[in-house]
Amino acid sequence: MTNVCLLEETTTAASAAALVFRRNHIDEEKPIVLDAKPSVSINNSILSQKYLAWGCYHHAHSCSYSEESVIESGNWKKKVGCSVRVVYECHVKDSLRRDLEMKEFFDNYEALDLLQCERALVGGRTEVFRVYANCDGRVGHYLDVVSLYPTVMKHEAYPIGEPENVQRNTMKTPMTKPADIPFEGFLSCRLNAPKNLNLPVIAGKKCAKDGNQDDCQHSDDERSFTGTFTTVELKKALSLGYWITQVYHGVKYEKWIRMEMMERVDSLHHTLTYSSGWPKNVQSEEDKKAFVAGYKEKEAITLDPSLFESNAGKRAVAKLMLNSLDTDSIIFTTPEGGFESTGRRRGPYLGQLTNELSGVMSEFVTLGPKTYAYKEMLSMEKRRWSLRRRE
Repeated sequence: MTNVCLLEETTTAASAAALVFRRNHIDEEKPIVLDAKPSVSINNSILSQKYLAWGCYHHAHSCSYSEESVIESGNWKKKVGCSVRVVYECHVKDSLRRDLEMKEFFDNYEALDLLQCERALVGGRTEVFRVYANCDGRVGHYLDVVSLYPTVMKHEAYPIGEPENVQRNTMKTPMTKPADIPFEGFLSCRLNAPKNLNLPVIAGKKCAKDGNQDDCQHSDDERSFTGTFTTVELKKALSLGYWITQVYHGVKYEKWIRMEMMERVDSLHHTLTYSSGWPKNVQSEEDKKAFVAGYKEKEAITLDPSLFESNAGKRAVAKLMLNSLDTDSIIFTTPEGGFESTGRRRGPYLGQLTNELSGVMSEFVTLGPKTYAYKEMLSMEKRRWSLRRRE
């Protein structure tokens, strides 16, 4: 089914999914290259940049640091007979473990003309707005996105080929609108967040670090933060009021494709759909024809009705490959008889929303993200509590 021995060759769900993709679906003519460092013709490391900047900061030197000035300074000192001190990275790392002020400076300093794409990989966000909700006079909803990550892999574009550097002097700041970012890829920058956004795209953490329980009183400079981000999320952020004050380095990809992941997703989705058997609400021949036609229309996937047969083992493997990462869900309430905006987006197909409730939600309580419980009325006589806890 996968051409991979999951127990011998992999140790986690994510590594198993990645190996299946590499072995069965990747096109050797279309490499996906995320590591931009080989294309950067710079010899100094990020750690060395931070150490040099730390020296000027710590000793109150007034200097305008740049890569060229450091090299010229070192060469000039050698010519006039000065000794040049060499500091090894292991010594710097040892100092970082002992000097908290130095560590904080290093954590907040963004290296110039060097970019680590892996820094753009961050965890998803979970959030609680109310710790308790009584659904009297309201309707409770618990919706889950059908295979969110496979949906993204199938329908969104991916970069291929070797990345190219985008020099700082080609980008003007401040950047205040999406069109100010002239390429697609990654950008290392300093970012400011608006104060009136209830659901931030890229979260600032100054108040959280300071333990502030009141309204934010920090200045724009204090609220600004550095990082490496995808241009997709930065453009969305700029459209909602964020602005970029400094850029440090950019990496762009000229070639983007949408088809590289489709074969993998469709193949595994076929297996998952067949091995799950017919859905409970699909029993008659007319229902089955409509279900198959819906998949053809929505996902361009042709299903063979004769292959539907429940198989727990196959289903588990296919689901492992498709959902090797968490999917996304939302729990909320709406007024009884009121407009519910998700109705047209509900369904059994990739990217649509499915109802996770078996009955009618009457109460909801949570201790925080990923730990919650809700009460359902399954009938007039039967009620139950469902407790969910996710790692």
